[in-house]
Amino acid sequence: MAVVLPLEEQTQDGVLNVWQFLVVLLILCSIVAAAGQKADLAGKLRLLPKFDLRTVYGACAQLLLALQSQGHTRIGLRQVHNDRRAWLTLLGVCIGAGIASRMQDVQHLLVVCLFVPAGTLFILIFQYTRPSSFPTHIVAKLDEEVEHNNCEPWGGHDLSNEELELLEFIEHVTTDITKDRHARNSGIWGMCGGYSQVGFTARRYHLAFSGYAAAVAMAKLPAYRGRTQRILKAVISHLLEEEVWQPVTDHYWPHVGNPFLCEENIMWTGHLLQLCAMYEAQTGDDCYSRPGGLRAQRTAAGKRHEIATYTSSLPELAQRITQSMHENPTGGVPCEPGIVFFQCNNHPQIGLRLLEQVTVPERAMDFAGERATWERFALKTMCAASGGGIATGAFRVLWKADQKATRGLATVPFGHLGSDGWNLTHYFAWAHSRKIPERIWYELSRPILESFAVFEKPPQGCGCACSKKSEVPKRSEAMQPAPEPGASAGPNGCCFNLNIPVSAWACSLLPVCAQAGDAATFDRIKCWLDRHYLREAGNEDDGSKMAWLGESVEWMVGNTAQYLLGLALQTHPDLYRRMVQQPLSRNYFQGPLLEAANWKKGRRASVFRCFVMQGKDSSISELHVGTFLPPKLVPSDALTLQLQISNVKKVGNVICNGHVTKFEIEAHTGQMAISIPLAARDNGRVEIRVDCMPAS
Repeated sequence: MAVVLPLEEQTQDGVLNVWQFLVVLLILCSIVAAAGQKADLAGKLRLLPKFDLRTVYGACAQLLLALQSQGHTRIGLRQVHNDRRAWLTLLGVCIGAGIASRMQDVQHLLVVCLFVPAGTLFILIFQYTRPSSFPTHIVAKLDEEVEHNNCEPWGGHDLSNEELELLEFIEHVTTDITKDRHARNSGIWGMCGGYSQVGFTARRYHLAFSGYAAAVAMAKLPAYRGRTQRILKAVISHLLEEEVWQPVTDHYWPHVGNPFLCEENIMWTGHLLQLCAMYEAQTGDDCYSRPGGLRAQRTAAGKRHEIATYTSSLPELAQRITQSMHENPTGGVPCEPGIVFFQCNNHPQIGLRLLEQVTVPERAMDFAGERATWERFALKTMCAASGGGIATGAFRVLWKADQKATRGLATVPFGHLGSDGWNLTHYFAWAHSRKIPERIWYELSRPILESFAVFEKPPQGCGCACSKKSEVPKRSEAMQPAPEPGASAGPNGCCFNLNIPVSAWACSLLPVCAQAGDAATFDRIKCWLDRHYLREAGNEDDGSKMAWLGESVEWMVGNTAQYLLGLALQTHPDLYRRMVQQPLSRNYFQGPLLEAANWKKGRRASVFRCFVMQGKDSSISELHVGTFLPPKLVPSDALTLQLQISNVKKVGNVICNGHVTKFEIEAHTGQMAISIPLAARDNGRVEIRVDCMPAS
């Protein structure tokens, strides 16, 4: 029976989809299968448990449909036309099928079907898996003088309404459920992440992306330490839970009990390192750098059937990771055994760079050598858009390089735009020069994106409602949005699979466009996401709102986090890089800081501004706080804003929208109550200046 697959429209420059190219191979497999039936192959092959022709055929069909659904995984028709090895491989398959149709013995048939095309196929693989460098003018920037980031002073940046609503969602799914262990492993956090949490929708990735987005957004409000501290601490605590690290650790490294000591698994340790380093850099709290600051517990639920408590610290984790870098021929650290991804190796590099900046002198560290080794190796070997690569993305997906090997085995010849999004989003922060990821985007990634028109049409086969006006239930007192049934399915298997919905890789490109200053592409992607995925819900009691991107449980949290990160960087493209290259000094955290802001009835205040600046009197520091008024406010009601501030010895005046206002403060607790006068309620927001005398 013929299988008819709908072909996607080709673009004007004659580009052919990878899946269309593979349809030819699928047809040839069908010929082999038909020939095999003549020799009663189907019945005989059932005796071979590891080779079932029907399973192989089904897997091919599943791969083709997955590639077709992505709408971007393409190879050039000219590339196939001019490559003799590709046609030689097809010829080998045809010859194998022809000979197979004339043979009766099943063993001979297997030999013909498998090995006649194998020789030419290996030639093709060898050609395409050879390393290829990024353009020489991009690699040459590694030898230019290190950039000096002369940035403006910290503070003075406001969060938009949209950023605040998205941040409300992130805080809810991380901080507000901190004490509910069941909620942290089910419902909105119930993503399966592939078998044993090894796929790229694993819980650890959603957690990490949430932490990164919140940290970058809150960097606009550097003096609001409390909110940053609550979110990052909740994310790190969740990341250390057994349900997050145990399945993948026991799946790949059953002999390793302590997850902190695994020489690979950078897909967990790398995120943990960056999150803890960001926490210390943005709060001044070194709790994770102290001995035993990191703690993970194992119960009898895992494969090892033992109970144990493992401890580590940020410096110890950094030492373990750098040792792994030295033991791998690429200079990176594998995720799965012997599989090195550029995207996952972004995160230890950011964490190590932050540790160079924020540690006290007696714990000073220098990781410039590790950073330079990995960056140079990656730029000289991992380009998919040049040499023998297949230009479906700028970066090759991975390197196969075992620990303690003298050289890497091979690279995957193709890339993926979702991989480029992840790669470049975080590469901007630690690159030798920001011009390197910027040129990769404009010269390699964006031309691939522009070769198709996925953002000019609704998402296909996602099951989501294609309108912001879709009926979204108003959030209850628990304020928990729900994943949307029928939306994009999760990936199967490990991170190598490319069945990523467009919504996910589109979100990953937003922060890249923002940092590269590509406003046109940013607006095009954002408009498409807003039209088809953006959701918001209001609290019936106080009228406050939160926003998120509607998707299935496998993609919802991560997509929302990437979207928030893109919005935070849109107005300040260098913010992420600045956080990593020039973090706040330790002295900053000795001055006035905001820990919490609430209205008197217990509602969380929506703070859009918070920074500290020196007053006219050198002994006075000005704490500036901006917040929106509660939505359902009766003008005649008394209105009190409660702030919890730290490192303040005494408060002089409080100015609210230009009016001197009354306040009360408990010096020993830092609890402060500010009465908002009627004259200051005209424009729906209050801007407060608190004149503080620092405690130190």
